[in-house]
Amino acid sequence: MIARSQDTRLSLFAKAVSGIKWSASASAASVLIQFAQLSVLAHFLSPKDFGLMAMAQIAMGFAQSYADMGISNALIYQQSLSQAQRSSLFWLNLAAGIALFLIVSAAAPAVAHLFHAAELAGLLRWTAVLFIITPFGQQFQALLEKDLHFGVLA
Repeated sequence: MIARSQDTRLSLFAKAVSGIKWSASASAASVLIQFAQLSVLAHFLSPKDFGLMAMAQIAMGFAQSYADMGISNALIYQQSLSQAQRSSLFWLNLAAGIALFLIVSAAAPAVAHLFHAAELAGLLRWTAVLFIITPFGQQFQALLEKDLHFGVLA
């Protein structure tokens, strides 16, 4: 019994180390890709358009912090969930995404006014569509994190 417990601990430790490696690699690759994207955009966009993009990213980053509402953490925390519970959490997450889309879309003119950039309203409305798309994959991502499959996530 003790040997099996040690094997489980070693297996969990190996998965954690592997997860750290994959997460670090994925983060480094993400930073490099974002840097390359910004470099290309800075080359092709006018300073005004680049500024609009930066303002949109600030507003969307603020809204993104409310997108998941901790649902992914609940999936990871619970040891076992029934299919009905997972389904309910999926629909709750999708409803939250739609609500956030509607809030950002409605607030877009006010945010544009705050930044003194009328063109920002349309840009925010278009990028807010991401709040409807993202919930379709969040639950699967959380379940992969729960099962420590960081290689697949990376």
